[in-house]
Amino acid sequence: MIDRKLRVGTWNILGRQRHHDSRVADDGAVYDTLADTRTDILCLQEVHFYDGEVEAQLRSELRAAGLSYFVGAPLSPSHLDEEAQLGVGIAARFPLQRPSTRALSNPGLRANVRGQEWELHDKGLIGTQVRLSPGVQFNVYSLHLFPFFEFGADDRADHVDKMWRELWDVVDGHNEHLPTILAGDYNRADRADAAAEFSRVGWNFCASGVPTTATGLSLDDIALNWAPGTCTRQVIQTFSDHHLVLAEIDMSRPPCAGDQVVRENRDAIMPIMSTPSRLSDVGGAPRHR
Repeated sequence: MIDRKLRVGTWNILGRQRHHDSRVADDGAVYDTLADTRTDILCLQEVHFYDGEVEAQLRSELRAAGLSYFVGAPLSPSHLDEEAQLGVGIAARFPLQRPSTRALSNPGLRANVRGQEWELHDKGLIGTQVRLSPGVQFNVYSLHLFPFFEFGADDRADHVDKMWRELWDVVDGHNEHLPTILAGDYNRADRADAAAEFSRVGWNFCASGVPTTATGLSLDDIALNWAPGTCTRQVIQTFSDHHLVLAEIDMSRPPCAGDQVVRENRDAIMPIMSTPSRLSDVGGAPRHR
């Protein structure tokens, strides 16, 4: 048994670019965002990779924030930098074991979105195992799902259902009897309903209905397939078009299969308590160039 709280975050970092003017964020902006949060595990989306390697500046700032371990994988060409690929990653204070990546089936939709011609890019997830102590082990996934709503797709379209089935088949198939954290950019407001329909286990969503983007949409979330004693939430505005979503999870009672929130016992889901929506600005943080 451990006496601690685990702080898990998810953040779509937009290739480290500023959403309001599309310029690369100042060196140190990632560190400045994370420095005062005490984040233990951070799931990242829209991470830039160059020749298969994560962007060096991002990696440096994650290390400076105490997140020394990293696993990641590119998924598609970047629409932000023609020399880069975009992908997903997980950074942590603890060793990350047995990483695995899964791309989801891309229906290849095209649409005119806000005056630009868009093509649906590949999306998917990366998973890894974390061991806090001999009795505390769990899996973590960072996911990035398709923004079907931007392409005018109906919630019940065949390719939307197919995405949900693929996602839950992967997560349930590997982790039905293991504590699991599933964090990322779901790009869907109906994620809890989809989990109830397609997953074999129950999921406790941290940020359902909470605005997590600069335009006020609720797209990013952290889901648990067990019921911790307490779990509090923070949402922090960033340079990206997505906010940083944090969940502080009570790990004093190690999660195990008996703690899972199965459908037959859905009333066991513990409420997620909200906390202030923003941390105070961090001043005087070092820059890392």
